[in-house]
Formats: sequence, C-alpha cells, structure tokens
Amino acid sequence: MESRRSPTVNPLRESALSGAGMMETFPVGVVHAAVKDALRLGAISADAVRHLVLARVEGRPARLDADRYPHLPVANVGKTRPADDMALTGSP
Repeated sequence: MESRRSPTVNPLRESALSGAGMMETFPVGVVHAAVKDALRLGAISADAVRHLVLARVEGRPARLDADRYPHLPVANVGKTRPADDMALTGSP
C-alpha cells in the first residue's frame, strides 16, 4: 500500500500531531525548553507545549497570542513553597 502523505510534510510534525508522545518523538532538551517557555508564558496546556516544541524544531517563532483566544482562561502558575504545604498538612 502506498503512502498518501504529501512529500512536503515534515515527518516530525506528522508524528507530533498524530498523538505520539513528545518525549518519544523529540529530544528531551527541546521538550524541556518548551515546557519552561510555556510556564513562563502562562500557557500550560499540552497543545501549547506541542506548538512550542514544533516551532523550536522547525526553527520558526512560536505564535502563542492569548488575545486571539479570549474564551480561554488565563493560567496563574506559581511555585509552591514547602513551608506552605507543611502548614496545610499540619506538620511542624
């Protein structure tokens, strides 16, 4: 059976969009950098990380513009201090 894929389709992009795991498809360093970028931008969905990974691999700028998606909630991501967790559990 012959492949119906267009010869201009990037195989990395196709595997990422097909649902293959990002860690199995792309180098760990690229995924790690994309996750850090997503956290810095407040875009914490897997789709945002996938977009950032693909942009990084393809050598193009990422186009994450929250103004284009006003219906999505804005993420407020922060780090938890261990002392705060200990206060919640009642441990000294």
